[in-house]
Amino acid sequence: LYRMGIAYESGKPYEGVLRVKSEKPQTLYLSLRGDDGQVLAEQGYELRGDGTYERVAFQLTPASGARKGSFGIALKAPGRIDLGFAFLQPGEWGRAGGYPIRKSFVDALKRQGISAFRYNGSMVDVGADTYLYRWKRMIGPVDERRTTLRTGFNLYSTHSFGFIEMLQAAEAVGAEPIIGMSMDETAEDIRDFVEYVNGPASSEWGALRARHGHPEPYGLKYIEVDNERFLTPGYAECVKKFARAAWEADPQMTIMVSLNIGRDGYKRGTPAYELASSLAGWFIEQGKGDRFAWDPH
Repeated sequence: LYRMGIAYESGKPYEGVLRVKSEKPQTLYLSLRGDDGQVLAEQGYELRGDGTYERVAFQLTPASGARKGSFGIALKAPGRIDLGFAFLQPGEWGRAGGYPIRKSFVDALKRQGISAFRYNGSMVDVGADTYLYRWKRMIGPVDERRTTLRTGFNLYSTHSFGFIEMLQAAEAVGAEPIIGMSMDETAEDIRDFVEYVNGPASSEWGALRARHGHPEPYGLKYIEVDNERFLTPGYAECVKKFARAAWEADPQMTIMVSLNIGRDGYKRGTPAYELASSLAGWFIEQGKGDRFAWDPH
């Protein structure tokens, strides 16, 4: 991350996957390298070279540890490859619950007593590629999530850690997850999302979740609508859209707003107060006053 280096533990396997395109058969060498660039582990992999992005799954075990190591991808003969994606993680020894979640990360959150966390933020609504922040782009094998995003904080990011990994991390930590979605998701996609995370394995989207490795529902309780918005009539209607669609798949789902309300809040008698009151009243009218939540910024 930000060229800070990779910490390796001696004698413990690391694994991952690449997507590599080559126009001819050739040998690709993958390596784990130490603080000074010395090779700690190396393995050659034969590429078919048929002009498609081949999937290369690998495992490497460093002969010694490192604090600021690196991951090497190289050719040792003249040639060319196009590298489409690279993913590296500890083996089972360093992950939590069999998920692609670092055990050290989970253990640190447990020590801090973290009981809830939220997957959302400015990647939803800040940057050039916010239209790519959609839940259906964040599922399936990590090397097949082909989206790259330019966000307000990073010129390059991926869906390698998406809402699924957030749910898995929450499960491993024992914390309550809150999943933020773009307000531009359609009602159909919102309903599908709730069925994917909470539906039985016999349902269409629950069956897909099971095929992705999680037969039991995640039991998500909170969906947040976008990020740091101002309360407008349009946003209020969007919140209702989320509620109606989510309740089709799970009547117990809680819908959370994400609003910049300012230091003075919504003063009684102002348009903002009236709109907030009306929105809360709508939930009460549906018999779901307890399924409405606030995230005030």
